Amino acid sequence: MKKTLGLMLLAWVTAASSQDQQTQQIWSGRLSDSMCGASHRTMAAARNMSERECLFECIKALASYVLVDDKQQVIAIANQDLGGFLLYAGRPVRITGGLKDGAIVATKI
Repeated sequence: MKKTLGLMLLAWVTAASSQDQQTQQIWSGRLSDSMCGASHRTMAAARNMSERECLFECIKALASYVLVDDKQQVIAIANQDLGGFLLYAGRPVRITGGLKDGAIVATKI
């Protein structure tokens, strides 16, 4: 009985972890913010700062991090508290996660 229950539990855990791996996707692009989106040029030039400095100012003004892909599409990121956003802000990244309600739920940067 214990052996059968143990095998059933092992099968369930294996199936659950493989299902999670199947739903994981990888997005490539550049981290930006929801205020400026794909381009910081206008606001950065108006304030005489770099695009990265502009991104930090937007985040301070309560914008959220987004991913700008190679087609210049802006994709929202649902979990803003994942470590690494500050370090990679304005830089090329690869984000692993799932898509929920049109936003990336990131698990790794």
